[in-house]
Amino acid sequence: MDAATFHWAMGRTATRSEACEALLQRATGLANAGQWEAAARFHLLSASIASTVEEEQQSNLRAVESLISASDIRQAKLHASNLASSLSNPRIDSMRAYLAIHEGRQSTADQLLHRAWATEADPKARTDVAVRRAMFHLHEWQLDDVLAWDARARRENGGAPAADSYYQAQLAESALSGRVAPFEPLPDEHHVLAFRREMMLGWLSLVHDNPSETRQRLQFTTRIEGSHRISLWMDVWLARAILLLGEPLAALRVVERGLNRVEQFGLTFLTGPLVWTGCAAASILGDQALARNYSQRAGLIYDASTIQRITSLMAQMDTAVLLGDVSAGVRAGKQLAILQEKIDFSQPGFWPWEDTYARLLLASGYTKTAEKVVEVAEERSASGSIASARARIAGPKAHLLIERGDVSAGLTVLDNAVEMLRPLQLPCYEARLLLNMGQVLRRVGKRKHADDVLAQAGDLFSAMGAGDFLAMANRERRASGLGQQSPQFAGLTPQEEEIAQAVAAGATNREVADEFYLSTKTVEYHLTRVYRKLGIRSRGELPRALANK
Repeated sequence: MDAATFHWAMGRTATRSEACEALLQRATGLANAGQWEAAARFHLLSASIASTVEEEQQSNLRAVESLISASDIRQAKLHASNLASSLSNPRIDSMRAYLAIHEGRQSTADQLLHRAWATEADPKARTDVAVRRAMFHLHEWQLDDVLAWDARARRENGGAPAADSYYQAQLAESALSGRVAPFEPLPDEHHVLAFRREMMLGWLSLVHDNPSETRQRLQFTTRIEGSHRISLWMDVWLARAILLLGEPLAALRVVERGLNRVEQFGLTFLTGPLVWTGCAAASILGDQALARNYSQRAGLIYDASTIQRITSLMAQMDTAVLLGDVSAGVRAGKQLAILQEKIDFSQPGFWPWEDTYARLLLASGYTKTAEKVVEVAEERSASGSIASARARIAGPKAHLLIERGDVSAGLTVLDNAVEMLRPLQLPCYEARLLLNMGQVLRRVGKRKHADDVLAQAGDLFSAMGAGDFLAMANRERRASGLGQQSPQFAGLTPQEEEIAQAVAAGATNREVADEFYLSTKTVEYHLTRVYRKLGIRSRGELPRALANK
């Protein structure tokens, strides 16, 4: 390709200097059309035939910027090493900041952008710095700053929208207002900008409870040539949409494709958003080893962006729930709560964390803190149109009401949440709420209603391949005395058998009490009856006694 490019240039010019200029002009045209990888090749060839060191450095700089725009960070770093390390000027600072953003080195990017903005005088270069500032603040989820820097980019650009920050500003506006911004296409929008607009519209469709539209927008366009960064963001939201549609295995395939691209192109800042969905899918499937693996890959680094931190901590919470490690889940949730005090990232639908944190707090006995989390989340979601945000927080809210003795109000909250979710095609959320509701109904003696609700939950879990959740729903149905019954063994009642199975598997009395909504004293009572019926004296003998069944 380089030889063909060289002959293209030499065939149109007479001197080496003219060939260099022709290559630069061709590279600029390709970059303006969004063909950054091709532009980089022309810039690199221009550098190889440059007459002076200064011309060579400028061509190398433009090549690196084109490679970053294409999000091939590994190649960009390789060619950035050809720039003299002693060079320090606004354009090089801006380029190195751009590279740092893609690598998730936020403090470095912040310092370099600050210096570039303070020292750059050229309006076009200042536009580039402002655009990169907008991207930086989007990764930090500082939405007002995204809008402010887009306005600066527009001003430096003579009043015209700066293409690379325009759509970021539209996303920020949508998050702040709770409504989808117009996203009108820019004049002369090239295919990569259209690609970016489609990605952001797909993300917003997911936020506003329409994962089917997200899937429709993103499932084919991820293979269109363009920025690898945009393709990866598409994988992030496509995987999440497929998961919410109840297909965890298909979601994992997209997650793995995305993680492969992260490794290939060095876009480490997108690891967190991908493994967030990976952990959630593994949790639904009951795959503890896979969830651990994803959670470890999401390990936080000191310089990580806010989006990296949010998604990595949510992944840790999902994994903790699966492993039954409540204290680890609460620790991750507390870090999110501390981060929320510094940066507001709880706009409904974007980064849903409050319901999981509230459940973990309740499981740990931190009722007052859970109440506050639920209250704030409920208040924020009440005025918006995102039904899933209201439905998700209904689970812990119902738990709090029932804990206070208002069972009727708790069941009403759950019933209303299920009705909100039914038309939305969100089986991932609906199945868990149905399970929660069925458990409560069984414990208050409404066995027939409980069996119907648990059967619905079981059907959804079965369709998702969520074996552990399906088994839980079936256990609840057997314990109610309805549903499919297993033959009685040694005269054990259905509830006694379920408790015995849980204890034999290693559960403590407290864990059994939490799972079956019983007191520890009631669990002890049932175990005493189980031991007598089985002719044993301790929980250590349970596995062998049940194996004889």
